[in-house]
Amino acid sequence: MLQIIEDNETTEIPQDRYKYQMKRNMSIAIDVVKTYFIKTLMSPTQKERRESMKQMNTLIMKHLVPIRLNKSTKRKTSINKSRRSYPYTYLIK
Repeated sequence: MLQIIEDNETTEIPQDRYKYQMKRNMSIAIDVVKTYFIKTLMSPTQKERRESMKQMNTLIMKHLVPIRLNKSTKRKTSINKSRRSYPYTYLIK
């Protein structure tokens, strides 16, 4: 998680080639950090650790999402069709 925060503060996203302002996709970034963090810890040499950190940073920078202000469409809310709500259907009796 600290890696994502550090990348957000230090690495600038080139905004000139996009229509909307872009930001990193946090859900994918967290998944990438989890995967590469373990790989980094288990690497025997310093060179391999640096390489896995570089791969992690490039993957995070690949997955960008636009910031769209004033969206007109709302999210569809799901309607619970059963009489009982979801948590009550799995209670152990």
